[in-house]
Amino acid sequence: MSARRSSSTRRAPAAIPEHMLEPGYFTELIRRHNWPPMFESRIDAQASRDAHLRGAAAIAHRERQAKDGIGWGTGTSVMPNTPGNPRPAWMVRSAA
Repeated sequence: MSARRSSSTRRAPAAIPEHMLEPGYFTELIRRHNWPPMFESRIDAQASRDAHLRGAAAIAHRERQAKDGIGWGTGTSVMPNTPGNPRPAWMVRSAA
């Protein structure tokens, strides 16, 4: 006889409770006890915001280029020395 379990004896997985943690829950002890001593966050909120805005501007610029069919925004690039695109003068063939 095999020691196979019957499907009727299996339990349903336990439901995972949804906990809502308030902001700062994981850093509360750090702030309360000043540990590590003199801890200062290296995250600059303004620099992070500026980087996000620059990224959003870059995405918008790329989308405008794709709509106009120019630049790298089209998703294609010209490969030199392929049919219809002769190789540039600086590209030389090796002697081997």
